[in-house]
Amino acid sequence: MSVKEKNASRALAKRSSGKTVCVFFAFGCDRARYDTHMLVEYFRKNDWQVLPRPQEADLIVMCLCGFTQGNEHRSLKVLSRQLRRKKKDAQVLVTGCLAGICKTKIAESFDAVPVNLHNSTELDDYIGARAPLLEVLHNRTTFTAPTKEDIRYIDAADSLYSKLSFSAEPVVSVMTRALCRPTCSFPPKAQQNQYSVRVATGCLEDCAYCAIKNASGRLRSRPIETIVREFRAGLANGYTTIKLLGEDVGAYGQDTGASVVDLLQALWNIKGDYRIVWTDFHPKWLIQNINTLSRVLAENSTRLGYMGFPIQSGSNKVLRQMQRDYSVCDAEKAFLELERAAPNAELLTHILIGFPGESAEDFEQTLAFVEEVDFRYIYVYRYSDRPNTESILLPEKVSPTVILRRYWRFIRRFRDRAIV
Repeated sequence: MSVKEKNASRALAKRSSGKTVCVFFAFGCDRARYDTHMLVEYFRKNDWQVLPRPQEADLIVMCLCGFTQGNEHRSLKVLSRQLRRKKKDAQVLVTGCLAGICKTKIAESFDAVPVNLHNSTELDDYIGARAPLLEVLHNRTTFTAPTKEDIRYIDAADSLYSKLSFSAEPVVSVMTRALCRPTCSFPPKAQQNQYSVRVATGCLEDCAYCAIKNASGRLRSRPIETIVREFRAGLANGYTTIKLLGEDVGAYGQDTGASVVDLLQALWNIKGDYRIVWTDFHPKWLIQNINTLSRVLAENSTRLGYMGFPIQSGSNKVLRQMQRDYSVCDAEKAFLELERAAPNAELLTHILIGFPGESAEDFEQTLAFVEEVDFRYIYVYRYSDRPNTESILLPEKVSPTVILRRYWRFIRRFRDRAIV
């Protein structure tokens, strides 16, 4: 911990009363949103008053995204604006994956402190917590729905400010919609009112392009009984779509001797009219568990929504360079088996365009793979160098122009399925 961080920690620890905090969610995935919601409960359990206006708070905790260069740029713009608007002597902490991905940049270039929510007790040390953060995050058994009075979500001014810069992303976004005319709507209307349950944090993979692992760390699975209690709480509050969250849902239990099949069976043993969905399930775990998994899915097909298995590429060469531990052939067989076991299920995947070394032939193989497997939804995004990843050092970088052309070609071809 730096001198500045230690001084901030001492200053906060001295405040025994009148402690106020604003929890700010700007950009991020459902996992980040879940963790941000948990922060509200965490601060209240530690006798902090939660305020909706960051300008009035002693402490501002901002959840920011750094998944791509574009996400990082927008997040840092909003952070910069909030730093100028905060009241004097207020402390600003940054969470979300940006805190792990751009830790040095946040600490050295901004008057803010990055805090990892999952791998340390940094936040507990800052506020002198009686109720530790990990205890709140991993032992949550009751449902609390944060409102706009609990969490400050990015507003129109912040969003506009993040776009008014030299970044090309807003232009690319507008041109993508104008040229490709994507029509996919996700999530499905029947499954938009979701209740999320985190089943684990971290993962076991070392994908060459991924910086999220720098923020989430290694796999830590929650006990099945804890997940079941939280799952039941969501059902009791009227939710009918339950989303399982994790950097890799498929790896669940690999650190505890359990498995994702054990988890799904325990959840589907709960009676009720509901659907289970997920977006992040590494295909290697699908391939390894296909026999038992297909049986469980077939038995519960009426309570199954969309299932996400990020394939990333349809080229074996690119998958090897990405350090993705499966082959296209094995993945295709597993997906086709899933379709036979649960024909009404909606498959979702992720496609990364322009990974270093991706040739025109590799891209064509990806198009062919997506044609072969009946994916209903496809997250498609462009490669960008991320800090502390192995892909930064790879040769044969694909030019941004070629990446954009392939990106647009992919969306035009699958515009009714591509999520942009």
